[in-house]
Amino acid sequence: MATRFPYNTLLNEELIEKAKKGEEIIKNFGFSNCRFRIHDNIARIEINQEEIEKVIRYRKDILNKLKALDIKYVTLDLECLRNGSMDI
Repeated sequence: MATRFPYNTLLNEELIEKAKKGEEIIKNFGFSNCRFRIHDNIARIEINQEEIEKVIRYRKDILNKLKALDIKYVTLDLECLRNGSMDI
């Protein structure tokens, strides 16, 4: 789960649980593969390119559930799901 955060982020149980719960919320909407990456108070959703329309369709419900995790801003990464997206 450490790959869900920028390098040098001081990780704790609360942050790791937030990332796990975020991914669980997204997967519960039927997304086969996703990443919920956290940058301070901003979360970035990465999904497969072919599922972009689906995330837009469910965006309000997804957003409501994710905001309950105390995330101020939720974004959708238009570069979609990819390994190493936190690498600089």
